[in-house]
Amino acid sequence: MSHANDLLVEKVKVLHWNAQGLRSKFNALLHHANTSSLDVIMIQETFLTRDRKLPGYCTFYKHGPNGYSGGLLTAVRDGIPVRVIQSPEIGAGHDILTVALQTARGPVIFHNVYVREPHEIDFKALVEHAAGTPTAIGGDFNAHHVSWGARRTDNRGTMLVEALDESGLFTLMNDGTPTHERGGVLDLTLLTNEMAANATWSLNPALQSDHTAIEFTLLDFPITRPVFHPKWKLEGADWGKFQENIAQLLVDSTPACSLDEEYERLTWIIERAADLTFEATKPPIERKFLWRYYPEVRQAHPLLNQLNARGRTGRSPEHDAEIAEARANYVRVTNDPRRSTCPPQLDKCGKRSEPYKAQTLNSHDTPTLREKPTSWSKTSPTAALTLNSQQKR
Repeated sequence: MSHANDLLVEKVKVLHWNAQGLRSKFNALLHHANTSSLDVIMIQETFLTRDRKLPGYCTFYKHGPNGYSGGLLTAVRDGIPVRVIQSPEIGAGHDILTVALQTARGPVIFHNVYVREPHEIDFKALVEHAAGTPTAIGGDFNAHHVSWGARRTDNRGTMLVEALDESGLFTLMNDGTPTHERGGVLDLTLLTNEMAANATWSLNPALQSDHTAIEFTLLDFPITRPVFHPKWKLEGADWGKFQENIAQLLVDSTPACSLDEEYERLTWIIERAADLTFEATKPPIERKFLWRYYPEVRQAHPLLNQLNARGRTGRSPEHDAEIAEARANYVRVTNDPRRSTCPPQLDKCGKRSEPYKAQTLNSHDTPTLREKPTSWSKTSPTAALTLNSQQKR
């Protein structure tokens, strides 16, 4: 059964950059990721020998043959569904790391690529891997061709252009601006035509090595919040009653015509029968994943802390009003009810004053049962089942 979820990411913001050694630039990358709210980060030439966690991101590494050459890092912001998939075989000596993000429009593939010189590369295999799936390719190709602004054309650039022309699947996003300090255009961004039709591309001078970082934004691939499936207390459950409820609901609903609709119908029947039979556990509270990635939360969080600290030295009606407003704003932007009550404040004598009254959070007080869509009802449905579980609550 489909679930309506708020958008987690309205548009996917991606950065790829040849860092020429990430160890000394790690903090700069983390700061830029926080301030720019990057969703996907692809780094080439990390020069690392072991994994290093990027706070707030799910990180995937592919290290080079030693700590002084190559190496890839792909980082995806926490909360975004992602998995590593098999990369295409593009030839020995090259680095490629492939992940798939699950968006509201289906999976999107990201290839993080570093092409080494002078090894041969199979660009055709890389391009054909995208057949039928929205794909973004970003990295250091070490290829030259006048079509993307290079001052000369080499064999590798010719091979890439031929592979792109033959497939017709990709659009080159580069605008001819040099991406290397010597004036070369070595870092390329390739997007499948559907993605490129509504995407933005730009250089970002905030991150510099001998290469300039590239950022692009996918505007047509929103990402929804993960679905939290219901849970029930099954200890001492009445499984006989559960089977009876399923049987009754099967009688009361009409089989669907398509496989997808029938899957939704059966899923609804099982979940509804569980609601009627078992006591539900408290659903999880959805919170924003890391406060520093949201500008409005970055403002609300320190303000509330400052007001709480000031309240320890004394209180006034004006301060009470300020902290109540700051707390309400914090709960609104973070979905975090832990700050809905004010901790006891200290007056000037050090004695604790009366705590604030807790704001009532009734979003999960009474779980709502699933209603059966009218399209599944028969012309003469049987009587509705008694909601035993609701009486228990």
